Amino acid sequence: MLEAQGPSYQDFGRISMLTGLPAVVGWDYHVKQRGNSEAEIESRKRAVETMYSTPDVARAEALLKRYRVGYVYVGWLERKTYPPAGLHKFKANPDFELVYENPEAQVYRFAGGPSQEVLLPTTEDLPEAAQAAAQPQDEPEEPPSILEKPAEVRPPFDGLREPRGMAVDERGRIWIADFGHSRLRVYDPDGGFLGGWGGKGSGKFGFRELCGVAIRGESLAVADTWNGRILAFSTAGVPHAMATELYGPRGVAIAPDGRVWASDTGNHRVVVYDAELQSPHFIGRKGTGWDEFSSPVGIAASPNGPVYVADTVNRRIQILNGDGTFRGHFAFPGWGENVEPQLAVAEDGTIYATDPSGAAVVALEPTAGRVVQRWTVDEAGRKFENPTGIGLDPKRRILYVINAGNSSVSKLPLPERRSTP
Repeated sequence: MLEAQGPSYQDFGRISMLTGLPAVVGWDYHVKQRGNSEAEIESRKRAVETMYSTPDVARAEALLKRYRVGYVYVGWLERKTYPPAGLHKFKANPDFELVYENPEAQVYRFAGGPSQEVLLPTTEDLPEAAQAAAQPQDEPEEPPSILEKPAEVRPPFDGLREPRGMAVDERGRIWIADFGHSRLRVYDPDGGFLGGWGGKGSGKFGFRELCGVAIRGESLAVADTWNGRILAFSTAGVPHAMATELYGPRGVAIAPDGRVWASDTGNHRVVVYDAELQSPHFIGRKGTGWDEFSSPVGIAASPNGPVYVADTVNRRIQILNGDGTFRGHFAFPGWGENVEPQLAVAEDGTIYATDPSGAAVVALEPTAGRVVQRWTVDEAGRKFENPTGIGLDPKRRILYVINAGNSSVSKLPLPERRSTP
């Protein structure tokens, strides 16, 4: 059967999992673990996107026959992931027979497919409670609450679950995208809990598995990953602006001029907005060429102009000018598929990058990408475990690193700046 395809460990693959019916492609990370080639996995992912997205019936049917699709599922996730024009063809074309529907979903039988069974058309009226349960359930959203100092003694950086990105503000407070709890957490420099806000939802203070956070001055931006949006707040938690219609954005940065940069990971591109999250400019497309990306994640705006992007599947860092044009790129010694590295840039231009699969943190020279230093343990001698987020405190000369593998935060002291004679 055909159902929406997307990143592993999310809602994608839900129908095949619950019914046992084979899908065109499942969670790509698991499919890869079972020995299937990356080329075949990518081919099938592109085919699923085309079958749902294209309004060209003949093109879709050729792929449906190729992958022996008997049934097409169209539910809330398919409507969220693919364009209405593409989904409309299933309803409008006689080659697709509606065999089941309820207020939330429709199942179509592809008449030209290889299915041996024919389901009689059925319409089901769901109770209101069941209709509500069909959608992901939201939580009560917690409004912003940030203390001046911790109210209680807790272990450093306590309460995180699968954290991703992070940022450090001018007061040395550490802001963390708590992916597993769908909350933005705030800690003091020693890891004392100060508060934050959030909860799984799509309202004013809600997030759905956020991955990125950026701060410049009193401006704060969040990559609200599975709500497909970028949110702007003040560091006091006052909502400022919102940009939507992204696909799984994982990285965000605020440039010195106030513009907001985001890695639109699922669309394989970068987007730059003005300070009000207006006037979007889309940069790049999927591919391996000079001006292309493949699953960009981390993004960082340097103090002196260039913007750096972790082009993960292409295993390189792309360098953009402030106007969004491509300046160049250099290879990164790591990365690949299914990793979520983040970047930070120091005032002297040094780039700091996490290498999740290599369990390391790397310092790079900013123009040619020469590796200056590589760490595999933190200041306490503990090994990094799937390091993702990274944040620089330039005043205290501390590099903070998120270990998504064990939901902890590590510190790396940096050498003092050399004085100029």
